[in-house]
Amino acid sequence: MTGDFAEAERAFEEGRVLADELDHPFSRTMILEQYGLCLLVKGEADAAAQVLRQAMTVCLHDEVRTM
Repeated sequence: MTGDFAEAERAFEEGRVLADELDHPFSRTMILEQYGLCLLVKGEADAAAQVLRQAMTVCLHDEVRTM
């Protein structure tokens, strides 16, 4: 369903938990990046910026070359 942001946020949270449990920086980065873009589409620019900064922190700390 297009625009079902609640369902998307549940999926992002499940993915984030799994990536954290597995300690998998690439997955963590991709989840955070996509969640940040979702928040941006929702019009939540401040929240999106915070999530995207988290993604960049993971990229820099764990040398994930995706962003």
